[in-house]
Amino acid sequence: MQVEEKNGEILITDFNELEAYKISRKVENDGLEFYKEMLKSSDNPKTSEILQILVDEEKKHLKYFENSIFKLRENVEEQFEDDDLMDFADTGIFPSNDQQELSKLMNDPKKVLEVGMVMEMRSINLYKSFQENVSDENTKSELQNIIDEELKHKELIKGLAKTL
Repeated sequence: MQVEEKNGEILITDFNELEAYKISRKVENDGLEFYKEMLKSSDNPKTSEILQILVDEEKKHLKYFENSIFKLRENVEEQFEDDDLMDFADTGIFPSNDQQELSKLMNDPKKVLEVGMVMEMRSINLYKSFQENVSDENTKSELQNIIDEELKHKELIKGLAKTL
């Protein structure tokens, strides 16, 4: 995998399917933690309901990527299996869990949904980038399934925003 900075953006190129899944796992874990923190801070029932849906969806995707990593590791000899740097990297998809920033969002369910839609789009764009750069057709297909689900999440969030 090659990581480089270009015009202030981090570009990840020359990666394989396993590395794509590891980065995806990190993105989903970041999303899960972000939505869980927001859920803990929420005192608005509608916001809490929305956040719980997002937490559940992030858990589902995280499990998918963890299973995919497990399957690929069965067939690939890998160095640093127990010490994945990606588990500690900031992907830039989800904002930090700054409590002051999160508390500003909690009283505004529409704002929570807007942030959720932006993050879903960032995830979609990342997965599309992976899809374009991996060679394995099965992985491309699996990434398309995740992209489709992320698009559904975005539509779910958009629909919930209309009810507020």
